[in-house]
Amino acid sequence: MLSAQILGGLLQKRPKVPTFQGINAQDEQNKAVLGNSAILPEIISQTNDINAAQFASVDKMLAQASGGVYARLRDKALANTESLLNGGDVTDVLRGTAAANLYRGVAGTGFGLSTSIKNSATQAQANRLTGFDSLQRWLAGVDQTYQPVSVGAMFARNSLTPQDQIGFAVEERNAQFQRDWVNNQLKAQYAPGTIAGQAIVKTDDQITGMVAGLLGSGAGGGGGGLCCFIFLEAYNGKLPWFVRAARDIAYVKYPQVAKGYCKMAKWLVPAMRKSKIVRWLVNKTMVLPLTRYGGYKFNATGYERCRKYRLAETFWFSVWGRRLITKGI
Repeated sequence: MLSAQILGGLLQKRPKVPTFQGINAQDEQNKAVLGNSAILPEIISQTNDINAAQFASVDKMLAQASGGVYARLRDKALANTESLLNGGDVTDVLRGTAAANLYRGVAGTGFGLSTSIKNSATQAQANRLTGFDSLQRWLAGVDQTYQPVSVGAMFARNSLTPQDQIGFAVEERNAQFQRDWVNNQLKAQYAPGTIAGQAIVKTDDQITGMVAGLLGSGAGGGGGGLCCFIFLEAYNGKLPWFVRAARDIAYVKYPQVAKGYCKMAKWLVPAMRKSKIVRWLVNKTMVLPLTRYGGYKFNATGYERCRKYRLAETFWFSVWGRRLITKGI
């Protein structure tokens, strides 16, 4: 029985835990920077195309609404602004300066010439300032009327920040890990070894149940179904594998212990079903200590430090066998 349980456990394939890949923040940041640099030319091209289409649409709408007046006013305003930026017309200033020089009697002198140059230069500078102010107001009106799209806004909407890149990499890594884990579980579940191992364990459980029934019948007359029922009652019908293995060894090695256990089960199991207090006492003083020591004896995971429960085995084996039993299983 024990060999069948061990063989079944060995045949069953354990799912392999996938490798959990780490995320390098610097690498992900570099990916984001390189990716954004690659799409920048396309963003600039798309921005220019959008603005060109937007400008053409607005111009057409304004031309239709004004009956062609808008285009003439626009061209004239731009021409005047360009003239002012180039210094504008200073003819009137030169004429006024010449008349003043003639009145003062300095016409044709060096002083009169320098005065003419100074006044024309001052007027040209004032014209340029006026033209610059006009250009600024014109551009502000264009921005409000046409509402062009900036390259920066397009880039912000279509680019990927380093934080976005890292978050995407983490989500992708986690999704891949879950996918690999589920895939490994399915492979292990339907592996030939697992199917064969489960069949062996199931068959062994059935055989063990029949043998236990026979031993129980011989132990106290009519008690065939009570063998291991104390533990089955505590575990709701599902025994840990190492508890079953310990039971199989104990039944063969100490038949008197098996008989004493079955006799106790005949009256203790009904009491456990009727009283929560009795169930709690049995769990605390018998089931849990013996389970933990059984896990320690068979090197089950999580029971490495349970050697101290050997005293429980000695006590209960001695009670069931009606003699001191210190060697145990």
